[in-house]
Amino acid sequence: MIKLLGDQLKLDSVFELTLQPEQMEGYRTLIIGIGGSVKGLGEAGIDTNDEIERTNNIIAEARKQGMLVVAMHTGGHPRRGDLADPFIHATAPQADFLVVRNDGNRDGLFTQIAEEYNIPVVYIEQTMEVRTILAEMFGIE
Repeated sequence: MIKLLGDQLKLDSVFELTLQPEQMEGYRTLIIGIGGSVKGLGEAGIDTNDEIERTNNIIAEARKQGMLVVAMHTGGHPRRGDLADPFIHATAPQADFLVVRNDGNRDGLFTQIAEEYNIPVVYIEQTMEVRTILAEMFGIE
C-alpha cells in the first residue's frame, strides 16, 4: 500500500519484499512497512527471527549510508498481535520517524516507543493519509 501511494506521487522508489543490504546503494531514505504475515513469511521461506535479523541488517546498512529510516505501521489493529508485535519491537525503536495508524496504537505501544526513544511520530486515521505524508516528506505538491 505504501508503494502504491508513492507511485501515485511518482516517487522515484523501489519496492523490495526481501531487501538485502547490498541492494541499498544510492538511496537517501529507507521506508519500512512494519507488520507480519504468516503467508508472507511462509512464501519467503523465513521465520520471525530471520526477518528481524534481516531488518536489523538493513537498518544498520541504512545508518552506515546516512539514510533516513522511516517506519510505518499502516495496517492498524488487524495487523497487530503475536505475529506483528515482535517486528514492531525490533524495528520502531530504530526509526528516525514513525507513521502509525491510530487503531494500531490502541494499547499505546507506538506512543511509548516514540517517547522512550525520542522519535517523532505522526498518527493517521486512514492508510490513504500516507500519500499526504509522503508528499510532504519528499516536497511534492
